[in-house]
Amino acid sequence: MIRFASILATGVMLVACGPREANPDEVNRLADGVLENATEGVESADSNVAVQADAASLDTLAVDFVKLALAVGQHDPAFVDAYHGPADWAETAEAEQRPLDQLESDAQGLLISVRRTNREGGSVRGEMLEKQLR
Repeated sequence: MIRFASILATGVMLVACGPREANPDEVNRLADGVLENATEGVESADSNVAVQADAASLDTLAVDFVKLALAVGQHDPAFVDAYHGPADWAETAEAEQRPLDQLESDAQGLLISVRRTNREGGSVRGEMLEKQLR
């Protein structure tokens, strides 16, 4: 198996350096603004809400990527050189010991989700995550 330490490091960076989580109050405020402004600026406010939703979606996918890499690392100790994220993610990967065929299936599903997210509102971060998954 090829060493993928840089992949995991990239995944952690994708999670850590991604946009902040969407604040529910801010999302609601933007949504209310869309409804109130039925004329000028609706397209702009609507696209801001969509961008926040895409970012939140990409954040979730990046977290799934890191957890997947940790799970693969249970089968090959050289797969993950170092991990400095939440301890419970690593503990869960160790406790579950998911079979390789399930991990492959999960990786394929995650790749499909990332491609779908990139198609709707691609970003450099999303493209990098897709490359790492491939």
